[in-house]
Amino acid sequence: AFDSTNEQFILQESQIKNLDDDNKSIVKSREEALLRVDEMDSEISNKSTYLLKLENLLKRAQLDVECLEFSLEQLPRTIFTIFNEFIDFSAFNTARINSHFDEAIKN
Repeated sequence: AFDSTNEQFILQESQIKNLDDDNKSIVKSREEALLRVDEMDSEISNKSTYLLKLENLLKRAQLDVECLEFSLEQLPRTIFTIFNEFIDFSAFNTARINSHFDEAIKN
């Protein structure tokens, strides 16, 4: 009976050791999984930051394109205005020159 009890005790001790080893393995796996989750969380955070920066760059580029489109729409009007001002300036100078000639001729 003693041998049987001793064998059961050894068997139970072996089972307890196996359970303890399994528990340690589970704890280690859990810790590794938590580290991987932290790494993935960090990667997601970095990618989110990158995506926000990219979104801001795209918004700025869109504004630049809109400003360029507006400038291009205004370009014909601007050229026309400059041309008219040049004509007006030329006409003013021509009139001034003519009046100087008229005065020179009179004198």
